[in-house]
Amino acid sequence: MSSKALLILIIAVLSIFVLVVLSLIIKKSSSKNTTKSKQKTINDYVRIVSSPNTSTKELEKTIDIVLNLYPFPKKTSYKAPPESKPYLDFIFFIAHHKNANAKMIADLNRNLKKINPNYKEEIDAYEEEGLSKRKFNK
Repeated sequence: MSSKALLILIIAVLSIFVLVVLSLIIKKSSSKNTTKSKQKTINDYVRIVSSPNTSTKELEKTIDIVLNLYPFPKKTSYKAPPESKPYLDFIFFIAHHKNANAKMIADLNRNLKKINPNYKEEIDAYEEEGLSKRKFNK
C-alpha cells in the first residue's frame, strides 16, 4: 500500500471517529434538555388533584410527591406570598375531592404543618374551605 493511500485511509478513519463522537455528544445534550422539560411543577400536581376523575391511589401518590419534593415558598411577612397560591390550592382540591378520605386529608394537614409551620393558619383555612365545598356539592 502506498503512503498516499495509507494517509487517506487514516484521515477517513479519523473523520468517522470524530463524527461518531460528535453525534454522541449531541444526543446526550438533547436528552438532558428533554428530561428538564418533562419535570413537573406544583401546578401540574394541582391539575391532577383538581380533576374529579383522579382515583384515590393517584391522589395518594400525588400527595406523597408534593410532600417530598415541593416545599412551600418562604414567608417574608405575616401574609402568605402570591407564589404560595398553587400550594394552598392543592390543599383545597384534596379536601374537596370526592375520592379523598378523612385519613388522607388529616395526614396531609398534619404533614404540611410539620414541614411548613409558618403556614398553619392558611393550611387550616384552605382545608376548611375545601371540606365545606365538598359538603355543599353532595
